[in-house]
Amino acid sequence: MMMIVVGIPTCVQAMSFLLNYKFCRTYDEEKDCYLGGMTVCEFLTFVLTCGKAMQRKEVIKDNYVYQDVHENVIEEESNVEEAPKPKIA
Repeated sequence: MMMIVVGIPTCVQAMSFLLNYKFCRTYDEEKDCYLGGMTVCEFLTFVLTCGKAMQRKEVIKDNYVYQDVHENVIEEESNVEEAPKPKIA
């Protein structure tokens, strides 16, 4: 009975530590927080894929599309009519 009481919580805490704790993180004084680091799962994925899992695609934003969307939003906002104010007697 003692093994169940001690063993199960210990296993849960150990798994939580291994999955959530980020090793090799650095402290940034300006932001007052820890940045970077890798969990054990992220490290294993990094090693097994030779670093390809951490690479991100470079996305080039098309300014024309964003300008078009921004202009449509401005036009919709200018077409909105305000509700008439109630008259107080």
